[in-house]
Amino acid sequence: MHEISLDAVIRNNIVTGNGLVDFHWGYGAGILAASSPNVEVYGNTVTNNARGIVGIGSTRAEDPALFILKNFYVHDNTVTMTNVATDAGGTPNGTGIVQDAGDLTYFTGKNNRFVHNAYHLGSASGYFFWMNGVRTEQQWAAYGQDVTGTFIR
Repeated sequence: MHEISLDAVIRNNIVTGNGLVDFHWGYGAGILAASSPNVEVYGNTVTNNARGIVGIGSTRAEDPALFILKNFYVHDNTVTMTNVATDAGGTPNGTGIVQDAGDLTYFTGKNNRFVHNAYHLGSASGYFFWMNGVRTEQQWAAYGQDVTGTFIR
């Protein structure tokens, strides 16, 4: 978890089975960047955590103009989300971005993107968080995410 911080590279990790006891919303991710600009995530193998790779956009009291999720660049990872566990609100395992700041530019204007990742998916219909909802891989790609990615069911 990289939270309320600046500029990071998270690379070449193997992350398995985390966050399975107490998770909700975007938490419980194998890799999580929260309210942090300029985070690059690549070369990781993320397998059956409560969530895959997630960015969280929130307004932070520490410095709301500085600590925002922007330039979150997730590429060339292998993410396995075959477990279909859901949190108390019914949200399935997933990868993507969630936000509670009332700001859709986390999805459209802050240069947050997922490129060329490989996903191994289970039987749930949607495994991706985007535009305040859970999306299928077709919807995820239609939003411009992982158009060069691989989706294996």
